[in-house]
Amino acid sequence: MSRERAGPFDALVAIAWSRIWSPVVPHDSFVAAWRALELPGDTTLRDNLFCSTFHAGFPAPQVPLLLHAALNLPGDHVRIDMLRAMAHLGLKAGAKMLPPDHLAVACEVTACALKAGEPVMVAELRDSYLVPWGAHAEACLAEADGDLREIVRRFGAFAQALDSTAPVADGPVQMIGMYQ
Repeated sequence: MSRERAGPFDALVAIAWSRIWSPVVPHDSFVAAWRALELPGDTTLRDNLFCSTFHAGFPAPQVPLLLHAALNLPGDHVRIDMLRAMAHLGLKAGAKMLPPDHLAVACEVTACALKAGEPVMVAELRDSYLVPWGAHAEACLAEADGDLREIVRRFGAFAQALDSTAPVADGPVQMIGMYQ
């Protein structure tokens, strides 16, 4: 599933990426996504370097997963964009919630938009949030550990290759419980 080209499995790949970026998914879901995406390094990276780079840090993570923070945008605008997209897709809060402008949520909403056949929404999410976050993360990690650089490079390549008009593979997009 490590493809970096667009195709009918983009929704499933977007869900896998949401599981990588989310701090609330069960560890086994994180490991399954890591393996499916064929990411470099060991999954224990989440417990150490990965977590301190993306989830925690003082005074902030090196690469924030909150889109407004990473992209230096007004937080309310990004959250409203995401909430409007979720409302349009009929998504409601699930058992596990992250802020609506979290990268994991953006990946999950993108997967739902792909599955719903919403090419304009997919293009907007890609161009406004996913691709810019990938570029920002790559710039922030230019001098970092090779595995982390490769992970964000692969995410950036996936985001850039997202084709809002590609056919979608049959089968359910299994949400991780943030929104359903």
